[in-house]
Amino acid sequence: MTGCAQLVRELCDVTVVDLGTEAVTAVRRYLAAENAAGAARLDDAEMAATQFLGMISNYVFWPRMLLARWEPDDSAITNAVDQAVLTMLARYGTPGTHGA
Repeated sequence: MTGCAQLVRELCDVTVVDLGTEAVTAVRRYLAAENAAGAARLDDAEMAATQFLGMISNYVFWPRMLLARWEPDDSAITNAVDQAVLTMLARYGTPGTHGA
């Protein structure tokens, strides 16, 4: 699951209209492939994808909608993605991928 951060960065280039569908689909496919390769343990790739994106959007997206001056810099966004990856690894990772 080491490619998650790069995947999220690539998704940032998607338009807002397409973001929901394309982001969930891209992350779901990525996680399903990781599961098939034995690098993740998950029963529901769609649920895991929405959890992952939800962790990031709770820091990056929603505050921007609600707070007039919320503008996290690149390092703060990178940290939010990194923390989401660590959480996903803790929950869905296999031994050897920093998972349980």
